[in-house]
Amino acid sequence: YLTAVTRSTIMPPYDPWFAGGSLNYYYMGWFFLAVPIRALRIVPEVAFNLGVPTYAAMAASVVFSVVHSLTGLSAKARAVGTRVSRRPMVLAGLLGAFLLIGIANLDGAHQWIERLQTVNTWGLAGGAPVIGGMVGILGGLWAWLVDGAALPRFDWWRSSRVHFGTFDITEFPFWSMLFGDLHPHLMGLPFFGLATGLLVAYAATVRARLRAQAWAIAAMLGFAVGLVRTVHTWDFPTMVLITGLGIPLGQLLRTEGRWQQRWWEGLSHLALAGGIAAVAFAPYTAHFETFDPGVKRAVATTKAHQFFVHFGVFIAFAGAFLAVRYREELAARKFDHGRNPLFSVVNGWMELGSLFVFISGVVAATWPFGLTTIALGVVFELFLFNLLWLELRRAEPEVARTLVTALYALAFGVAIGVDVITLNNDIERMNTVFKFSLQAWQLFAVASGYAAWYIGSALWTVRGWRPSPRPGRAFAAWATSAVLGTLVIAACLYLAPGISARQNARFNDSGPTLNGFAFLDGAVFVESVDNKPSEDRPIRLADDKPLIDWLRANVEGSPVIVEAIGPLYRWTGRISEYTGLPTVIGWDWHQIQQRTDYQDLIQKRRLETDLFYRTPEQAFAVQYLEKYNVRYVVVGTEEIYHGTPAGIAKFARMPQLQEVFRSGEYAIYQVK
Repeated sequence: YLTAVTRSTIMPPYDPWFAGGSLNYYYMGWFFLAVPIRALRIVPEVAFNLGVPTYAAMAASVVFSVVHSLTGLSAKARAVGTRVSRRPMVLAGLLGAFLLIGIANLDGAHQWIERLQTVNTWGLAGGAPVIGGMVGILGGLWAWLVDGAALPRFDWWRSSRVHFGTFDITEFPFWSMLFGDLHPHLMGLPFFGLATGLLVAYAATVRARLRAQAWAIAAMLGFAVGLVRTVHTWDFPTMVLITGLGIPLGQLLRTEGRWQQRWWEGLSHLALAGGIAAVAFAPYTAHFETFDPGVKRAVATTKAHQFFVHFGVFIAFAGAFLAVRYREELAARKFDHGRNPLFSVVNGWMELGSLFVFISGVVAATWPFGLTTIALGVVFELFLFNLLWLELRRAEPEVARTLVTALYALAFGVAIGVDVITLNNDIERMNTVFKFSLQAWQLFAVASGYAAWYIGSALWTVRGWRPSPRPGRAFAAWATSAVLGTLVIAACLYLAPGISARQNARFNDSGPTLNGFAFLDGAVFVESVDNKPSEDRPIRLADDKPLIDWLRANVEGSPVIVEAIGPLYRWTGRISEYTGLPTVIGWDWHQIQQRTDYQDLIQKRRLETDLFYRTPEQAFAVQYLEKYNVRYVVVGTEEIYHGTPAGIAKFARMPQLQEVFRSGEYAIYQVK
């Protein structure tokens, strides 16, 4: 798609896998990358490898900016008349960026535990719960570090599928970047973050009584919503929710003006945002077709422990944030009994005990029905909405703290929402979990970056670079820091072995390079037919490189080519992929997903293309070439494998074709 968008001269771009059709996909992320590609005259195979870190850096910088701004708003609101240090804001912003793109879920830590326990030879407390597992970890560490035992292979792919036994995809941003997946879900991160940042700017601007600027930011929000739709349409519903609820929330944070005036301005700003989102991107939506829209009841639910494996770090930050906030609310209402330290400690443990009993009861009551994740999510939501209610009742609500509470509420709502509804036309709920969980991850990262600063400010004082617990909060400070720190470190345990395992999964080790074609040299792929090992054939991928190079160097415009069609996830489709030229039919399953109502046309193209390379009949071939307006016929590795000798031989005898390039047994024919 990147090469096709880069090669296109019109909008919408043409579809490289469905010749004659426009790209019925959310393509603007590739378009934005195509602009510097064309301006700087970079070839796509290099630009691709620059595009992944570029979008990662954009996403990180946006989150840094949003978290930095949120902490700055709170710090300035609290430090009236005193100088505010920028250092905590910068650190909070860096942490927010790191939580977005620099950590994994907790499956990496789980794999480390499993690998260490596998090589453990200590038999002590083997059958004892918890203790036996800890002994196994220590014994495995000893066997690995001291005895030199080889640990089992690290499964870098597994962490993107932690809902074991389902089709659910649980990618996280670092995994997508490691995979080299320049896909809309990755490219959409900075645009989704941009809209979140504009919401913060809107609330702060309204609170500061800057009416003209508030109108301008409302217009920007509308443009951002429309932009998100074109880059990654799965983000669009959440973006509409953020804008539709964020603008009224910003008006509620105003401390001046009558409520009628605030609601009127809020509705006007919403109308402006909606109008711009609809009008500015009308050319895109007019050419974009959706099939079987709507939602249905979720076909499955997420097990609570798997939910924690994926979002555990953020759940811990949210829990600590809630604990600090409720302690502040209790203290403000003089229920803290802070003058009696012993009573305060006992009362704190009683509260924890009551909460533990309550949570245990929720788990026990919902586990048999598979509703534990939803139930615990609802518990978090109740606490968060209660805090929002308390915030908005204040005479002077704290803007940043209120927004972060709302972001946490939205993040949990999105994360558990996939257990309630699934989009139609999904594979069970594979993409629903995939796309909405990434949105929740980003919302969690922003909120948790701020929460880390807020929790730290409540429990610690810092002089220079030396932190010390606040009086009476030593245990809470050390315990909270230990738990959060341990979980963040656990989420980082994926990074080193994951990178190494991903590198080892390549065809060959080419060394550091930006050349996206470097893998071709020496790469061999075995084409196979199910249950027919006698038909397996090793294919040297570099054999197709001369065909690709000739087409890129000699063909102008976007004439239609034809190449072989094969099973999913094979080397077929490579000519259209690396030249950007439209082929009659490429990845057919992807086309079916994007053109659901036209499946018959897609299947017909597939069958006719397969027959084109197999039949010796020239009359059918001529009809095929005319029907699909084909200009170039490719005969490469895959065509010889999927075709027949008689089917391939006919091209040289057809008067309608002229051979324009040959490389050994492979050739390109031009239609006269």
